Formats: sequence, structure tokens, C-alpha cells
Amino acid sequence: MNPTDFIVVGAGSAGCVVARGLAERGFHVRLLEAGPPAANPASDRPAYYPRLFGSALDWGFHSQRQVALAGRRLPQPRGRGPGGSTLLNAMIWMPPTAADREALATAGGAAWQPAVFDQAVQAIEAWVRPENPRWLGEGSRQFLTLADTALEAFPHRRMNQLGRRRTAADVLAESPAASRVCRQVALVDRLEIQAQRVVGVRLHDAAAGTQGTKWLTAKRGVILAAGTFQSPAILMRSGIGPAAELRRCGIEVRRDVAAVGAGLTDHLVMPVVYSTPALVPFRLPRALRDVARWQTMGSGPLTSNLAEVGGFASVTVASRDTPATVQFHVTPTDYLRYPADGSTAAMTLAVTDSQPRSRGRVGIDSSDAAAPPRIDPGYLTDDSDLDVLVAGVRLARSLAARLPAVSGGGQETLPGRRRDEDQGIAKAVRRFAQTLYHPVGTCALGQATQSVVDPELRLRGVEGCWVVDASVLPMLPIANPNATVMALAYHFSRGWPLENASS
Repeated sequence: MNPTDFIVVGAGSAGCVVARGLAERGFHVRLLEAGPPAANPASDRPAYYPRLFGSALDWGFHSQRQVALAGRRLPQPRGRGPGGSTLLNAMIWMPPTAADREALATAGGAAWQPAVFDQAVQAIEAWVRPENPRWLGEGSRQFLTLADTALEAFPHRRMNQLGRRRTAADVLAESPAASRVCRQVALVDRLEIQAQRVVGVRLHDAAAGTQGTKWLTAKRGVILAAGTFQSPAILMRSGIGPAAELRRCGIEVRRDVAAVGAGLTDHLVMPVVYSTPALVPFRLPRALRDVARWQTMGSGPLTSNLAEVGGFASVTVASRDTPATVQFHVTPTDYLRYPADGSTAAMTLAVTDSQPRSRGRVGIDSSDAAAPPRIDPGYLTDDSDLDVLVAGVRLARSLAARLPAVSGGGQETLPGRRRDEDQGIAKAVRRFAQTLYHPVGTCALGQATQSVVDPELRLRGVEGCWVVDASVLPMLPIANPNATVMALAYHFSRGWPLENASS
């Protein structure tokens, strides 16, 4: 058996790309994933993905009660199994914008200059091979025809292959070097640190209690790719994090790092929903002819990722110095009811503030690796975020009024026309806004010594450990972040570990 050069914790978007990149450079990698080894067959069918929330493929996390969202606890779906969140996301492939690349370069310096990072973006696209939609609902097609200088509308490319979901695990498996990656089902308790060097990981062993007795070693080091919620939780259980919080959990403090778990940022989405009696309802289960069409040709309504098309526009609010960018996702469904109720035709223009200013944090309440992390996104704690969403709802209404699917007898069901004043729209946002599943920032990279990881993604204060996932992004990308995360993982895997890890 070949010795392990690197342990990669987490087989999601970042972990699978890191494992493939290192394997193709000749390294032997042990890839750890706590989820079930086999995927749910329903995950292949794009239109079924909301049914996977709360299933065995979902960690089933929830936020803390959000005061600004009427005290609600929001589900925080995260993929569990080979492929991570690519098992149950909406498959949208949107490369980082020019502004995203510039912001990353500002935070990370020379290693992240746009010209350098662009090469990684192009390379990961060659691995993923995102495809254009193979079917669009009538409402989505109408949205694309809106001629408006204030709106940039487009169909979403998708992480699909012939109309079937394509996961990060698929991207890894097709590499000729995949045989150098040993995949193992395991829940990581904490890092194993000896003389200020990470030499391996302790595994959670329910029979042994919260302090795992089984551990794995790696010659060159450990790469945390467990995601925005779980990478900081692993660091905290390892004694690296806010000292007071660690002591409350009975954990010995190795390094007091306030930034571990801080800076949590997420996209909040407000659905603007319309009944569309002129259209055919989009419902599950589909007719047998739709299933046959998907199975034989990879086309038809089963290939819909629901968030079929979208767009960007600017809105101006008094609480922001500059215009804010809002993103729209257009679905052929009632955003809040699908797939439970498809009895009536509906469509949604879902509104997102692309660059929210609210920040939250991730923490732990126990040293037990099986306990869920404490997730407080701090939604709408910056008042300007609410202002942007209210303005976005107004813009969505003006766009919807020009869609034949709506103007031909449709009615706004959410927020509802009786909520016409800003105060009423704001109240609806607080009651109905949801996560768009884009958490980042809890182990942010930076050039300052107080950042969790340095520009080469090395964990500060110890040797032999890197963090490579959405948690290191110091800012939320303007659009859906999966492509950015996978490009970041590619960029990392093709460079630094060889030069900066001792054998």
C-alpha cells in the first residue's frame, strides 16, 4: 500500500478537485468524507433536487434563530457524500466576475492576480464541461426576451452532462490518476498536531466517545476542504479558534484565533411569486413520457434545474454609497411550495443582494464531532441589506408586469399587491426570505497575520495544514460561488503543496 502524502478532509467541490489535482501531480491522497458512499439515484434528475433536502445526502443543519427574519431558524442544506453539495445544489455554473477576481487579488496579493486565477478558471471549466440548458419553461423564455438596458438576462449554464447532474466526485473519478486517491468514509474529530505541525487527523469514534482514538497520518500534511461550516468547527475542536469559546467546550487552547468562524456571509433570497394560469403547471412526479425523454435524450422538463435563467441589475438605495447589484433567479414554480404543491401554474422571480454587508459566525457548542456546528449567518443585521431587497422586489415587479405569463391573468401571490409600501415589502422579506445556499468566509485568507490562512492557504501558526474551500473566500462572490470554489481548489492543487510541504 502506498503511503499517504496528503489527507484531504471533505469530498465536495473543493476536496474532489484538490484530490484530483494532487493525484495528477503524482501524490497519493486519502480523501475522507463522512457521508454515505452511494448517492441517491434521484440526485441524477435535476428537477428533483429540492427533494434531497433533509435526506441522507443532507447534513440537515439549521441556523440559529434570526432576529431580523421574524425569529426563524432557516435550513442550511449541505451535501453529505461523494460530491458534497454538488449532490443537491441547483447545478448553476457561473465563473467569477471581473469584480470577484479583483477582490480576491486585493485580499491575497500576487498569488491571486486575475491573469493568474483566470488560467485556473479556464482549466476547471475544461474538467467540468458545463452545458447549456436542454429545456426551458415558457416563463423563463419570456424573461430572456425582456429588452431592458438595466437588466442583463441570461440562461444559466449547468454542471450537467446530457441533462443529468454532474458532481465534483464525477470530475475526480474520470481522471486517469484517480487510482492514487484512496476514498474513505470517516468523520474527522480534529487535527493531530505534534510540535506545531499537523501530522494527521483523529477520527470520530462513537464507541470511544467524543475523543476519537483512531487516527490517520500523512507525510506532507492535511488539507481541510470540509466547507464553510465544518472546516472552522474542525479547527476549533483542534484547539484553534476563539479561546473563550474553546474553553466553554472543554477544549485545550492551542492558538487563540478570533477569526476562526467569523466573517460568515451568505446570499439571502426573496421570492416574488406569481400565479400563471396561461402556463402548464410544473409538477412532480412527471409523466412517463417526460421520464422517457430524459432517459433516452437527456432533454425535457426533468432536466430543469428550476433556477433556469437569471440576470443582474442595479438598484439605488439611500443606505448605500454606490448602486447595489441584485441577481434574479427565475423558476417555473412557486419557490416556497415546490415540490410539495404543483397543482397550479406559477413562476418566481427570486431576488438576491449580490454583495450583502451583514456578517455572522460559525461556532461550536460541544467538543463532539457528531454535534452540529452553531450557525448564525446574521442575516439583515446590516440595515442596508433589507433596503436592497425591498428595491429588488420593486424591480422584479416591474419586470414581471412585462411578461405575458403574468400580464395574461396572473396574480402576485408573494409578497402580494396589498404589500405595496416599503414597510409591507420589508415585513414580507423578514417572513419569507430564504438562504440561497452560498455561505463563505469563516476561515478567510488574507495578508494580515490575524487572518486564518495566508495567501497560499496555509493555516497560520502551524505547519502542514491548509484550508481550501469556500470558507477561505474573504468576500462573497457576486454570483453563485461554486465555480469560484472549484477554480480556487484547482489553483491551489497545481502549485503550492509540492514546494511548501516537507516529505
